[in-house]
Amino acid sequence: MIDTRNPDDIAVFIQKAYPAYLELRKFYNLDVAIDLCLDAKQETAYLETRGLAAVVLLDFLQQRYVSQYGFDQIMGGFGGQKSKEVRDHLRELILLSFPNIQDNSLKEMLDKIPELNRRSYLNLLKLWTCHLGLKIPQQELELPRVRDTRHALAHRGEFTSADHQEKIREYYRVINIIHQAFLKLLNYDGYFIHVDTDTLSFERQRLA
Repeated sequence: MIDTRNPDDIAVFIQKAYPAYLELRKFYNLDVAIDLCLDAKQETAYLETRGLAAVVLLDFLQQRYVSQYGFDQIMGGFGGQKSKEVRDHLRELILLSFPNIQDNSLKEMLDKIPELNRRSYLNLLKLWTCHLGLKIPQQELELPRVRDTRHALAHRGEFTSADHQEKIREYYRVINIIHQAFLKLLNYDGYFIHVDTDTLSFERQRLA
């Protein structure tokens, strides 16, 4: 994540990150997160394998963060009585529309009501990166691409593109977010390694 050839970067990283690591280690299960990060960057592994580890880590960090701040839900107070009211109304509507529906099918549909209050993956990704203060060039283009890559790897085990160069770009879009998110969580504000996804060149940038 940082340029190990620069001793100043290493010193700043240790000074800033180690106290934050000790503080957040248990809540974020950082030892597991670090192992996932190493798996995602293991150059001897297949790119798809590394990409899958990367999106798992992305989800892992994001879910821990949003659960801490509670913006994974669209509406507050959706549980309890409100959830029961929605369930009762939806049950009536489903029975009206599908009078021959089986009890087990109706129950399965109604059990998904909590999903109505969960933000879409893309909106959650936007909120998370914004709340962390990540700088993502061309965000409105890049984040939907990250979402598409995540869904393709999570559901099909492959990137959205069949072209090798495009696969590499998809992979580094995810890695760039992971780098910034990890470093932000660890209270680091020095230089880090960013990959330009147009040229696939490695750049030393300052984390704002």
